Amino acid sequence: MTLTGPVPSLLRSPPTGGDLISRGLNVNVTIENLAPCRKMLKVDVEASVVGEAYETVTTEFQRGVKLPGFRPGKVPRNIITKNYSRELENEVRRKIVNDSYKKALEEHKLHVVGSPEVKEGSFTPTQNF
Repeated sequence: MTLTGPVPSLLRSPPTGGDLISRGLNVNVTIENLAPCRKMLKVDVEASVVGEAYETVTTEFQRGVKLPGFRPGKVPRNIITKNYSRELENEVRRKIVNDSYKKALEEHKLHVVGSPEVKEGSFTPTQNF
């Protein structure tokens, strides 16, 4: 994932599962100076963090989904991943981007000027993101 541009001053915290990355999990950050007030952050999130985020989001979806034939919150995990794969992936991406961005800002003491441009890499729950 690559973040380019000024950094937003307000970051919404993810509504699900808390902050995975700030709990001591590794995020590799590379910073390139594009201009005096413009930086490019290249953030690499470990596969274990991606997998944990995917599991957390899937569990939360599982608790909230209501499907005919199942009691609320009792839908099997494989049905959740099959029927809601796109929503799960989008939520995991959003969660990882927010958490890793916040962690990179804190670690490198960057001050926010504007909104970032985010270029995400390919997403797989078992690989680095």
